[in-house]
Amino acid sequence: MLNFSQSALDAATHKRFHNDPTPINAILLSLGVLIGLVLVGYVWTKSGKIARENLEEQAEGARERLIPNELAGNGTAAHDYGAVEERGRKGRASN
Repeated sequence: MLNFSQSALDAATHKRFHNDPTPINAILLSLGVLIGLVLVGYVWTKSGKIARENLEEQAEGARERLIPNELAGNGTAAHDYGAVEERGRKGRASN
């Protein structure tokens, strides 16, 4: 787009600004900085949303792991999910 506007920019430089390219350069610099900041901001926000979506997907797919009572620090294994299996095995072994 700027290639098509080059003749208009040259005309403005020569006629309106009396061969001083500084105003045109300042305008182009400002536009470049503005567009660059908008693009960086857009990519930043999108990457944050994508990272959050990935984290949510991982959390949904994760399995819940129970902590055995021995590791929890109360020292009683009677309420542990593994203790039921041990009692069942002991009962079968004694029969």
